[in-house]
Amino acid sequence: TPAYEPAIRIPGMKLEPGTTYGQSVKVTTSPPPWLLPEPGEYKVMLEAISGEIRGGVELTAVVTAKYSLTLISPNEPPLSTKATAGRDNYFSVVIYNDGTAVINDIKLSSNKPEGWAIEFSPDKVTSVAEGNYQTVNVNIKPPPRTIAGDYMFTLEASGKQASSREINIRVTVETPTIWGWVGVGIIALVIIGLGVIFMRFSRR
Repeated sequence: TPAYEPAIRIPGMKLEPGTTYGQSVKVTTSPPPWLLPEPGEYKVMLEAISGEIRGGVELTAVVTAKYSLTLISPNEPPLSTKATAGRDNYFSVVIYNDGTAVINDIKLSSNKPEGWAIEFSPDKVTSVAEGNYQTVNVNIKPPPRTIAGDYMFTLEASGKQASSREINIRVTVETPTIWGWVGVGIIALVIIGLGVIFMRFSRR
């Protein structure tokens, strides 16, 4: 194609003796759609032919690796889970290599609320090949006195060749059942105390 007119295809040209084509030519080459070439150098022979006359030049196509990591949750969407304050709470995330080459030494990191503990199993992934994935278990432990409600923290996967985007995880924290009974007991004691006071005053 002409260098600055990609919509035009050059099927052929006519050259007078001692002349050159008046424009620079852009040459585009690509593998078949079903073939994913490995990174490296590939030779391409470009020829100009007119009858039995021909001339050629060897070009080198350099294929570079595309490194890309994506971090997703199996229950996506939404990226959410439930947790009980003061206890271990488990869910999982998936590290997916959607690039064209292996990615090594992958670790997960988190930006979490103060006082929270977040652990990963495994804590390090040796490698994930292109087109493959690795599931990692995540243990979330909010502090025992965490107030019930919705909280947010972020996760990120970082490898030697690439890192994923951060993803936001919403955690709905629930109060342990024992604290619910404690609350009921306190309310009952308050009611009993009020009843005793009421009875004493009513006798007077």
